[in-house]
Amino acid sequence: MKKSKVTSILLFITFLLQAQTVVIEETVEKLTPKIAKPNKLAIGIIWDLTFYGGADQKGIAGTLANSVGLNVLINAKYKLNKHFLTIGYLGFNTENYGFKKTSDNDSFPNNYSNKLEKYSLGAISGGLGFRFTTNKKAFLEIGAFAKYNHTRDLYMEKNDANGNVNEVTIKDLNYINQFNYDAYARLGYKAISIVAYYRMNDMFSVSNIAPVVYEMPRLRLGISLGM
Repeated sequence: MKKSKVTSILLFITFLLQAQTVVIEETVEKLTPKIAKPNKLAIGIIWDLTFYGGADQKGIAGTLANSVGLNVLINAKYKLNKHFLTIGYLGFNTENYGFKKTSDNDSFPNNYSNKLEKYSLGAISGGLGFRFTTNKKAFLEIGAFAKYNHTRDLYMEKNDANGNVNEVTIKDLNYINQFNYDAYARLGYKAISIVAYYRMNDMFSVSNIAPVVYEMPRLRLGISLGM
């Protein structure tokens, strides 16, 4: 009799378990965290301070103390892969070319015996470069610039008979080319680099003011801060 009761109870429990309905069924999967991809586009700014870097040319002697140039360039860098970037530049620059005429040049840019003369150019510039970087954040960059010279001035300084300094500035010189084109190279580490600019075209255009083709040094060397 007892065996019969135990068997009946076991059968009843088995029936109840089989009759239950699954209300919520959920499969737990292993979650994989998402890793954010590095940003391929970055915006930065670079400041270049430059000086004469080449030999004097064609009858005009350069003076380093009056040849300071400044470039302020906003850049957009696009990362192609781990080591290569393309960089677009837009900004403005000033270039000063101080000089004292040699004895064989008594006509250009004038026939005065000035204490000092200086060409000052102000330009809007745009460029494109390619940069190779190492794992240690050192880099080498090469590229080219086009510059529109909106300022083309000549500054002259001369002492009169009484020892006073007379200063004269002539603006908008039409014998200076409106556009300049530079090739450049930049070698740096993190936010500091050295830079070389080489002007590909003549600074002066041939005119009745400059019947002989004089020229200013094409090479400028400097230091850069920024990324």
